[in-house]
Parts: sequence; structure tokens; C-alpha cells
Amino acid sequence: VILLLTAFIRQSAAQTHAELEKQMLDLFNAGKFSDAIPVAIKVKDAARKEYGDTANRYLLSLTNLAFIYEKLTNYSATEPLYEELVAIRKKTVGTDHPAYAVALNDLANAYYASKKYEAAQPLYTAALAIQKKWYGLLHPEYGVIARNLAGLYYELGQFEKAIPYFEECLTIAKKVNGEKEPEYYAALEILALVRVENGNYRQAITLYTELAGLNKEKNGEDNEEYANQLNLLGRLYLDMADYNNAELFMKKGMSIRKKILGEEHPGYAQSINNLGALYRAKG
Repeated sequence: VILLLTAFIRQSAAQTHAELEKQMLDLFNAGKFSDAIPVAIKVKDAARKEYGDTANRYLLSLTNLAFIYEKLTNYSATEPLYEELVAIRKKTVGTDHPAYAVALNDLANAYYASKKYEAAQPLYTAALAIQKKWYGLLHPEYGVIARNLAGLYYELGQFEKAIPYFEECLTIAKKVNGEKEPEYYAALEILALVRVENGNYRQAITLYTELAGLNKEKNGEDNEEYANQLNLLGRLYLDMADYNNAELFMKKGMSIRKKILGEEHPGYAQSINNLGALYRAKG
């Protein structure tokens, strides 16, 4: 009888946890994040009581609660949750396991969101080393953290540190997704931007030329983004005093803007101003 009663109590607790979890998900899916928070806290407490603080259901409840706080941009509230996750992963799988790396990355993201860059950087670095050991340099799991670390260095203005990781992300996107897919295009675009901000105009021109080519191939010439890319190439050539190429790209971009935006659009006016700057530079 005692055994049956114990089983009934455990089953009831599990059902309570499931009901709370469903309520939390319903609120979350309805966009009622503030209302979901107290329910998510109850889910966490119920999971810990029912399954223990190292069980996957408890870990999931921590992650869900942190995610809801993130939706409310309450990043300081996420930090202790991710810190607990890191401690549990360290205890259960050790410090040389992909699950531990993921927990480190999540905590680093929380610190990054709160602009605690010095706290985030060593966590990203440690997580990256683990994923490199397990998966190698050309795996998406490595790429996720490499992109995060690159973004941190970019935010700090440390472009020379950011560029190698952005380059790795581009290589991974090319291998995993292919050159025709959005992931490769996005990685190419961010690397080109960093090259511009770092003053590496010649390398930026190579990247933006590839971007413009991919854009033209996919969307044709008559699109605003393609015109913007041509205009940017013109500006880069102007900065390098390559006036012939600058004029070529600026005029092409201006022609497209005139065609698709009209002569009254600010983008067309910008093209005229850019050509004016070119002619003044030529003398």
C-alpha cells in the first residue's frame, strides 16, 4: 500500500509539472512573457523536486526560464540561471564535453547582452576550444561560438582579433551550406564590413565584388541592394584613388537607382553627391 501511495504521489507531481509546463508554453506562445515568468519559476521548482537538480528536465526548465527573461531583455536575471547550468554541467559531464561548452556559450551570451565583455570573452574562448577538440574547425557547432567570439571582438573594436574568426565562419558556411545559400552570403557580408572598418579596402573590394555578383545572379541587376553594393564599391575605389573604377561603379549604381527608385529618391541624390566627390577628387 505504501509503495502504491508513493507511486501515486510521484505520478501526481509529474502531472503537476506537466500541467505547469503546458501553461507556461501557452503563455509564451501567446507572447505573454511577463505572465509566463512566475509559471516558469514554478515549473523549475517542480522539476527540481520531482526529478532532481541534475536531471535533463530541470536543466530544460532553467533554460526555458532564462529564455523568457531574455525575451523581456532582463539579462541580469538570466545570469544566475546560466551560471547554475554551467555548474551542473561541470558536475555531470566535466569540463571537456560539448554540453559544457554549450552552457559556457549561453552564459557568455548573457554576459555579452549585459555588456560584460571581459567576463564573456574567456567563456567563449574556453567553449570554442572544447568544440574545436570535439568537432574540428569546419563544424557548425564550432562556427556558432566562433561567430559569437568574433562579434565580441568586433564590438570592442578589436578588428584584428575578430577577422580570423569571421573568416572561419565564412569557410564553415561555404562548406556546410554552399556559396549560393543565405548563410554564406551573411558571413561574406559581415567579413566585408569588418574589412572596411579595419581599413583593408582592397580585401573589402574583393568581398563586396563577390557579394554583388551573388546578388546579381540571384535577384538580377534591378534591385536596390545591388545598387547599394555598386555604390559602396565605387566609394572604396575612390578611397584608394582608383578613379576609373570608382566612376564605373558609381555610374552603374546611380543608373539602377534612377531606374527603380526615381530621381526624387534620396538614394539617387546620394549617387549624384558621390560622383561629385569623385570629380572633385580627380581635380
